[in-house]
Amino acid sequence: MLEMKAEGRAVVPGAPVPRSEYRAASPEYFHAAGIPVLRGHPFTASDGAKAPKVVILNKTLADQLFPDRDPIGQRVAWTGDVLRFIGMSENEWRTVVGVVGDTRDGGLDAAPLPVTFEPFAQSDFPTGAFAIRSRGDVANVAPAATKIIRELAPTQPIEHVMTVTQIREESVGPRRLNATLVGAFGLLALVVAAIGIAAVLAFSVSARTNEIGIRMSLAPTRGACSGWLFPREALVAIGLVIGVIGSLMTARMIQGLLFGVPGHDPVTLVAVLGVMTIVG
Repeated sequence: MLEMKAEGRAVVPGAPVPRSEYRAASPEYFHAAGIPVLRGHPFTASDGAKAPKVVILNKTLADQLFPDRDPIGQRVAWTGDVLRFIGMSENEWRTVVGVVGDTRDGGLDAAPLPVTFEPFAQSDFPTGAFAIRSRGDVANVAPAATKIIRELAPTQPIEHVMTVTQIREESVGPRRLNATLVGAFGLLALVVAAIGIAAVLAFSVSARTNEIGIRMSLAPTRGACSGWLFPREALVAIGLVIGVIGSLMTARMIQGLLFGVPGHDPVTLVAVLGVMTIVG
């Protein structure tokens, strides 16, 4: 990641210097990748090598550099000692023409990184990848795109031809495996709990068979040997209360396995309470 500076923004001694990833993009990239343009406009065909230098920031970087003003029309530049080793000019200012939405390139559970986009025609490192948007079957796009690239650049290697869905599945694969294992153990615990409840009730009934016989002979009604004699509802209620308290206390432990859902999600708690009540 490269250090960034904004024109007119005072550098506070000791404060961390904003950093951003460097990326090159064509005018059609943001539409093809499904990245929304929040402010300004995307790159245009006129943003050539001899045109004024322009950049697009993602929302995270724009909020860092311009927290109190509109970033459109402001100027930014890369800075730092590392520029001398990669052949970039330190004081080459670029005008911000747009702000785009954040992307979670490090995974769904990772915070968005600050990113600076430069037109591909103005890029100091004109390398990258193709992003292709298709309305048809994506299985038919890869062979056709590969054929076109082979015709245009037969010596260039082609790697990692994947759909966005495949990339997402690859990213969440380890988390999904962990969640599946935890869910399997939870289901097993639910079955064991149900068997345990049935066993305890069966033992309680068998231990009081004589008492049940006496009660049935004195008052041969169902209420004579149910209700307060075998208070299942009270036991289930006590167990639910203990379970809710325990789940709220241990919610932080499973937060790393969740995305987009808090550990104390009320919908999940209500659903679990309903299932446990039925099992009890």
